[in-house]
Amino acid sequence: MLSYKKLVKHPKRLHNLTGLTIVEFKQVLNKFQTSWNTYIAELSKNPKRKRKIGGGRHPVLDSLEDKLLFILIYVRIHPLLFLQGTIFAIEEGNTSIWIHRLLPILDQSLGVTHKRPTRKQKGKNLKELLRDFPELKELKLLGHEIKRPLKKS
Repeated sequence: MLSYKKLVKHPKRLHNLTGLTIVEFKQVLNKFQTSWNTYIAELSKNPKRKRKIGGGRHPVLDSLEDKLLFILIYVRIHPLLFLQGTIFAIEEGNTSIWIHRLLPILDQSLGVTHKRPTRKQKGKNLKELLRDFPELKELKLLGHEIKRPLKKS
């Protein structure tokens, strides 16, 4: 699983995957935290809410740094959802939920609107991702190709 703690040890890889240096990442993180706190405050006002904020299972994207890293990588490289989930060890359905939750927060914190890829603009498949971002293979996040037995004639 990719995490900010792992990636911060490799500043060049962080830059290649997010487009930000460590200093820039921390600046965006400060703005992102403000927007995140606003989001959490709005959630806690919901009268239909059954649990307190922080109740229930703990998410894989536990730290705010990991949440920001997750959405920045999505915005930068637009992988297919299952690949984004594989990079962060999240199921495809939860990947979609996190993207829909975090993208508006990122937009609010940066003051821009990111467009999601349309169905015509498919996300990048594994081959395209590894071609454009070899750092993913170096980080050993995506596993190895499956070797299939040859057909016997």
